[in-house]
Amino acid sequence: MNRLRKIAKYLSIVGLLSVALLVLAPQGQADAPPDLAGVGSSIGTFTEIAPQGFGDPVNNVSWAMIWWNDYLYVGTNRAWYCWSQWSLHVNYPFLYPYPPTDPDMDCADPITDMDLRAEIWRWTPGGTWERVYQSPANVSIPGTSQFTARDVGYRSMGLWTEDDGTEALYVGSVYPKAINPDNYPPPRILRTEDGVNWEAIPQDTGTLMGDYDSASFRGIVTYNDQFFIVAATIQGSGPVWVSENPSAGNNAFAVATPPELDVFEMIPYNGYLYVGTNDPLVPFGADASGETPEDIYGYTVQRTTAEGPLPYQFEMIVDEGAYLEPPSRAVVSMQEYNGMLYVGTDKPAELIRVHPDDSWELIVGSPRNTPLGPMVPLSGYDAGFNWPVYNIHLWRQEVFDGVLFVGTADQSTLDRNIANPPDPSKYGYDLYYTDDGINFYPITVNGMGDMFQMGIRTFATSEDAIYYGTSSFWTGLRVYEMQSSTNASALYLPLVSRGNGSGQTVASSAPASRPTAEAPARDYKMFDSSRPTRLMAEPTTNGTLLSWDAPANAAHFELFRQVVIPDPEHEGYWLPQASEALGSTTDRYFVDERASTDQHLRYFVIAVDGEGHRSQPSNFSGTPLSAPATTVSLLSDRFSAWGIAARPVVEASLLQPLDEVENHIQAGELAEARAQLDGMRARLTANPGLPTWRATDAEVLTHQLERRIWLAQLGLLPAEALTD
Repeated sequence: MNRLRKIAKYLSIVGLLSVALLVLAPQGQADAPPDLAGVGSSIGTFTEIAPQGFGDPVNNVSWAMIWWNDYLYVGTNRAWYCWSQWSLHVNYPFLYPYPPTDPDMDCADPITDMDLRAEIWRWTPGGTWERVYQSPANVSIPGTSQFTARDVGYRSMGLWTEDDGTEALYVGSVYPKAINPDNYPPPRILRTEDGVNWEAIPQDTGTLMGDYDSASFRGIVTYNDQFFIVAATIQGSGPVWVSENPSAGNNAFAVATPPELDVFEMIPYNGYLYVGTNDPLVPFGADASGETPEDIYGYTVQRTTAEGPLPYQFEMIVDEGAYLEPPSRAVVSMQEYNGMLYVGTDKPAELIRVHPDDSWELIVGSPRNTPLGPMVPLSGYDAGFNWPVYNIHLWRQEVFDGVLFVGTADQSTLDRNIANPPDPSKYGYDLYYTDDGINFYPITVNGMGDMFQMGIRTFATSEDAIYYGTSSFWTGLRVYEMQSSTNASALYLPLVSRGNGSGQTVASSAPASRPTAEAPARDYKMFDSSRPTRLMAEPTTNGTLLSWDAPANAAHFELFRQVVIPDPEHEGYWLPQASEALGSTTDRYFVDERASTDQHLRYFVIAVDGEGHRSQPSNFSGTPLSAPATTVSLLSDRFSAWGIAARPVVEASLLQPLDEVENHIQAGELAEARAQLDGMRARLTANPGLPTWRATDAEVLTHQLERRIWLAQLGLLPAEALTD
């Protein structure tokens, strides 16, 4: 983590697009939502299912997790920050003191006084946890008669079916070489057929496995009847090894990647094996390497069929860190969702998605110009989900019940004792989800209330539940479960301070003379049907116009905003200030008349039911706009580009009806335009000639345009803003 903090001063975020037409005016205040603390070990729909650290605070990282044969398996990392700081101290004693100076970090001096034996635990749902494996302590400590752990962590888990049909679980390990740098045996790959009896695959001296001298094995995947694993440095990247018989160990592996390819993540997708790479900058930044931001090439996304002679041939899909300047160095997570590949990066922590036709889009991150044209974040979120300095990874992703979950690594707690610390309410990891790949909703932004949990490191799913495990520098890991089809109305997310209610206004924000029109409907087939969704912010001459989809049980809505300022401590970054209450409304729209043209603003909405229960927040949306508002012209251009392979079908089912929508708008027939658009949305569920993986995007954009037509019916937008 210190490596990343040293590099951080050379990284910057491209500024948000400067588009705003706002004016300043007073507005009533609303009572802020209360802190939504969980009860006992259950917080909202996620329930903590393990004793913290499995009863031992030295188990502070859930480094590997898998659901297998009706058990949940978790591999731990021991004293992560302590031994990583020790490793740095051994090589750079003047830069990295040991023990660490953090008063809440309990690191023994010397490090060898700590029990570093990594563990594997398994859980029977509704039952108990049992430790099914613990690393031996059989490596001599120089200058003593003592021994230390063979494995300090278990970093990856994956399944492989042997030639005889037996399914086995493989586990990649990590070794603490700095303790005995001249005589530490290589990291191991463990194997089990029953989850109880474990053995290391053979690694005799003189073989590829036996002579391996990097730090770890991670990233186990199977593809094309081959077993792939990353032979990784402690930072996590390296060459990919391949085997058709991994249980044989020794020379049953071969190097699958060319020397210039430094792989961090990999995943089978769309008939290929995709890899996310690392730009191997010297780990300690310009202070140690002499490199500058101009020397950072950035990550790539590449793919291979894994056929032919070794090393395999790879094809470039995303180049030069998605053309951010300066770019992220590494891909740290990859997940398929709705037929597209979502790729999360190292700092700046961005999310892109790759399509089956090899095109790609920016989902979370900073706007930029690219050789492919301008790229803006479709979600509206800047890097790190609007927490760019401290959310350093979009670390893990998982799909469950039709929803994509994204967990971050947040290093803000490390700076809690500096002169100008970050906002304490945001210490700890973030967890977001999306049900459409564009709109992302926060589940927690503060580690479920534990500021010492800095990251979500692992996910796993069964048929009935999703699980995740955390990482901490200070204390024991945590493991959470959420059952399928539960309602997420009480998730843990204190975003604003408690207000005194003195200025609460529960009323329409529109004048009494405002025209009326029925709001667009949305079928809620999503993870959380209690919160407002698809919040849109749009600058107008009267202020920032906000609109959203409403849950059925909402009695009124509370509006909040954050002013975003340049971060004085980190050049090029933007820093959201504390949330402030704007007011309340019974409508599905609100005009922030206090907004100023020289402000960067972000908004969210909370629904309140008839009994006063507050929902969790909507997605965040803000001004200046990160992406253009949806118009007839924009929708027509998108449909044309997406449907080029089936042009006649697209013409008949989408483009011609869009022309009619435009004609109705120009004639002032907004109700007729909405009716035409609503019919188009129904046809999108059939076969309109677009690729199936574009169906959700088409629905989102069509819904946005219908929403804007409705706002024009209310007199909140001019009709000409709908077509240009």
